[in-house]
Amino acid sequence: MTGAQDISAGAGPFDPQVWQGVQQSILLPIACVLGMVLCIAGNWMFPGLGLALCVLTCATVVLLSLPRSIELIFFAFLFQNALIAIIGGVAGTFDGVTIAKASNFLLCMCLWGMCFVMYLRLPADADEKALLRTMFVVLVLIGIYFIIGIARNGAGAIIYLRNLIIPFACLHIALCAARYGGRVAHYPSWIAAIFIAYCYLEMAFGADFLRLINVEIG
Repeated sequence: MTGAQDISAGAGPFDPQVWQGVQQSILLPIACVLGMVLCIAGNWMFPGLGLALCVLTCATVVLLSLPRSIELIFFAFLFQNALIAIIGGVAGTFDGVTIAKASNFLLCMCLWGMCFVMYLRLPADADEKALLRTMFVVLVLIGIYFIIGIARNGAGAIIYLRNLIIPFACLHIALCAARYGGRVAHYPSWIAAIFIAYCYLEMAFGADFLRLINVEIG
């Protein structure tokens, strides 16, 4: 009977903690990498498709693990250019590189928008509210500066807007991730592993490795 009871216990329902571990250790990195590749390719072929894929990628990552959603932004800003070089080499053309370079910005804005919706639905505590309200005031000033600047230099104003707004968006995403993640701090070890592997490959094979991933060597 004891043996039968052990078998019955082992055949019980799937452990939610195990599934959560699979989501965060396997599915989340896959979603970040695959989503980034699809966003770049989508923006390359058709900007509207790229934006839709950015929204889908962010939604997938948030559903898998909101506290670790910031890892998508880390990966996007670290590896976008390398992925663009690889995809450009496969496609045989770099005609769409300018639009493809906007992928990490679009991902950041999409994820920020989702965090903003969560903030509106579930108001934060007093300290976070004060910080976010200050941030929104600064964003309004940036918006006014952008409107004035776009009349004088449209391209330059867009670049300044992107460079100014990204840090605030990342701050809000990080606050949202920390809020829903409680006191648990996650270190994106999979991103560090990819980054270290990339550095060692470049150090070991030098120009040959750069040519393999289609990086232009001056």
